[in-house]
Amino acid sequence: MEKAITEMRRSAETGDAELMSTSSSTFHRVVVEASENRLLIRAWEALQIEARTSIALMVLEPDLATVAEDHQQLLQDMLDDDVERACRHAREHQLAYAQLPHRPHQ
Repeated sequence: MEKAITEMRRSAETGDAELMSTSSSTFHRVVVEASENRLLIRAWEALQIEARTSIALMVLEPDLATVAEDHQQLLQDMLDDDVERACRHAREHQLAYAQLPHRPHQ
């Protein structure tokens, strides 16, 4: 996950949305696979999260530095072993990205 965040930061510096997409997907896939929850893994794959992430980054053009920092904070929550904060942050993270296409300026 740290390697994925390093790559996210590099993508933010270079404006490389494709690298951000790959790195973000890697970050999230590690979380999903670490759950060892077969149903979650199958749902992740069925939803084609990698493709959706790529499309969202290209179309919505969020600030890549903010995307990288948000993932760093998610990782820190997990490393701090603060389950409540990590779950809350993960829900907020998902909701923020789900709402991006519906913002008036988009």
